[in-house]
Amino acid sequence: MKTSRISRVIQILTTLQSGQPYTAGELAEMLNISRRMIFRDLNELKQVGLPYYFDNKARCYKIKPEFLL
Repeated sequence: MKTSRISRVIQILTTLQSGQPYTAGELAEMLNISRRMIFRDLNELKQVGLPYYFDNKARCYKIKPEFLL
């Protein structure tokens, strides 16, 4: 079953907010979508000001711990 874009973006947001590190591949697998779609959705989150970042050392996406939705 396909999920709506807003639903996916919210799932990505809540997943990142859990504090666990995730790669784009892990997020894509979790949501059953392509990595390309993850990058599009992450870009959408960036445009609305979500303070996530890619941790080069850990090679994963994280959200700044002080962010609270």
